[in-house]
Amino acid sequence: MNSRTLICVYLFFFLTVFPGSAKGINEAEIPPQLKPWKAWVLKGAENNFCPSPFNNGNEYLCQWPSRLELNLGDTGGAFSQEYIVYAEDWVILPGNNNAWPHDLMVDGAPVPVINRKGLPSVLLKKGGHTIQGLFKWKNMPEMINVPEKTALVDLVINNKQVDSPLIDNQGRLWLQNEKVSGREEDRLEVKLFRMVDDDIPMFITNLVRLYVSGQAREIKLAEILPADFIPVQIESPLPVMIQENRDVIIQTRPGKWDIYVKTRSKGPVGSIGPFNTPFGQEVWSVQSRNHLRMIRVKGVQGIDPGQTDLPGEWRQYPAYIINKGETLILEETRRGDPLPTPDHLTMMRTIWLDFNGGGYTIKDTISGTMSTQWYLAVNEPLKLGRVVLDGVDQLITSHGKDNKPGLELRKGQINLEGESRIETGKNVIPAVGWDHSVQQLSASLNLPPGWRLINVRGVDAIEGT
Repeated sequence: MNSRTLICVYLFFFLTVFPGSAKGINEAEIPPQLKPWKAWVLKGAENNFCPSPFNNGNEYLCQWPSRLELNLGDTGGAFSQEYIVYAEDWVILPGNNNAWPHDLMVDGAPVPVINRKGLPSVLLKKGGHTIQGLFKWKNMPEMINVPEKTALVDLVINNKQVDSPLIDNQGRLWLQNEKVSGREEDRLEVKLFRMVDDDIPMFITNLVRLYVSGQAREIKLAEILPADFIPVQIESPLPVMIQENRDVIIQTRPGKWDIYVKTRSKGPVGSIGPFNTPFGQEVWSVQSRNHLRMIRVKGVQGIDPGQTDLPGEWRQYPAYIINKGETLILEETRRGDPLPTPDHLTMMRTIWLDFNGGGYTIKDTISGTMSTQWYLAVNEPLKLGRVVLDGVDQLITSHGKDNKPGLELRKGQINLEGESRIETGKNVIPAVGWDHSVQQLSASLNLPPGWRLINVRGVDAIEGT
C-alpha cells in the first residue's frame, strides 16, 4: 500500500468515524497534509453530515422547508417557499402533471424544472434558498401536490385567504372543495396524560393530546414537561421542537393529534411536583417495579383507569388525578423484592457423539425467567465454548467462588443458546450441566454411523429408539 493510499484511507476514517468534526467543518482538526483530500474523500457521502434526530443517528435530515405560500386564481398563480439545505439535494416543488410549475427562480436566478419520477423537482446546493415559480392553467385544477416535508401552507384563492387548507394523506392540496372555502375559528384544546415508569432511571412518558381547528399554525406549549427530567424521545405525526427553555413548539394543522414525549430523571425520585397543570386537570398512571423497590403513592387522588381517556396500554396500571399545586409522593416501603418470583427455566438439549466415541458436542437452548440470580455458569465436565443471548454473542466470564465459566445476565427474561464440549467418552452425561436447576428438560442424541443406542437410564421417556 503506497503513501497516497494510506493518506486517503486515514482521512476517510477520520471524517466518517468521527463525523462530529466534519459536521462542524473544523479545519483545525484535520492534519494539514490531509486537507487537500477532504472534498475527494467526502464525495458521495455528503448526506452523512446532515443533522440527525436526537433519537436516530442513522437518519439524516438534509432539507428543512419553511411555510409554502400559494396565491392562485382561475388562470394560474404563483408560489414561494424558503429552504435550508444541508447537503446538495433534489427538492420537490408544488404541482403535478396537470399543474406544472414554470418560470422557476432560485435566489432570483432562473433554473430549470426537472421531472423526477413524475414530480417537478429542482437541484439545490447547500445553504439557504428562496424558491419562486408560476402556474398557468385554463381552469383551476381540483388539487395540486405539495412537498411531503411541508407542514405549513398559506393559501390564497382569487384574493381570498383560505384559513384551513385541506391536505390529504397523499400530500394533495385540494383547491376546489367545499371544505377549503369555509372559515372555521382557530381553536386549540390540550389534554395532558402521563405515565410514570419507576425504573432506574425513572421515566415519564408525556402524552400531549391536541384538538386543533382553524388554520394550520405554529403553537408554543410552555411548562408541560416535568422539572428535573430530560427529554429522550419524541413520537409525533407533526413537526415538534423542544427549545432550550423546555418550551415545546409544534407546527399544527386541524385534527386530533397525539404527541408522546419520553423523559428520564436526572437522579433518584421521591416525589414529583408541585404541579402547575397549565391546561387543567391531568391524569397520571404509575407503573411500579417491585423487584427494584416497593412504593406507596400518596398526595393525590386515585381514579378508576377505565373511566379515563388514558391510552389502552396504560389502563392496566393505577391511575391518579393531578390538580394544580399537588405533589405526587412516592413513598418507598421496601427496597427490592423480598419474595421474588421463583426462577423458571426450560432447556432443550441436542447432543452429538464424536465419530470415535471420545467426546460429545452439546448445544443447549435455555428460555424462561430469572429473578434470584443474575448469571449462569456451567459445571464440570462441560467446557463452555460459545454462548449467545438474545441473538448476540456474549463474552464468557468467570462466576461464583469456583470461577465457573458462564455469562452475566442483565434482565430477567432469558433466551440463551450455549455450545459446550465433553472431552471424555464417558457414558454418563449431566442432565443439566449448568449451575441452575430447570423446570423442564428435553434432549436429543445424535449418533454417528456405526453406533446404535441400546439403553438409557435416568430419563422419564425415550422416543425414537
